[in-house]
Amino acid sequence: FADRLAVHRQTGTRGGRITLQMQEGAKAFDAEIVTHALERGPLYEVIPANVAPADRSKAIFYIHGGAFIHGAGLAGAYMGMPLACTAGLPMLCPDYRMPPDHPFFDEQ
Repeated sequence: FADRLAVHRQTGTRGGRITLQMQEGAKAFDAEIVTHALERGPLYEVIPANVAPADRSKAIFYIHGGAFIHGAGLAGAYMGMPLACTAGLPMLCPDYRMPPDHPFFDEQ
C-alpha cells in the first residue's frame, strides 16, 4: 500500500502531472481560482464569470471523492470547476491533509 501512495505522490496529486492535466482542461471554463491561506491549509474558491449578483453570497462546498489519496491541492478545485460554472455559483474547496504526509490518527 505504501508503494502505491509513493507512486501517487510521484505522478502528481500535489502539483504534478495530474494537476497540470486538470489545469489544461479547466481552460474550457470561464472561472477564477482564488487561494485563501487558512491556519490548517489552503481553501480554494472557484468564482465562475457567470455568477448572478443575487447568487454572490451563496456557495457550493465541494469535497472531492479522492479516498484521501488523490486530488490534493488545486486538483480538487479543478475537479469541481465544471459544477461551479454549470450552477453559476461560487465554490469552496478545502485542501485537507492526506497520507502519506499526514497519516490517519495524527495528533495534530
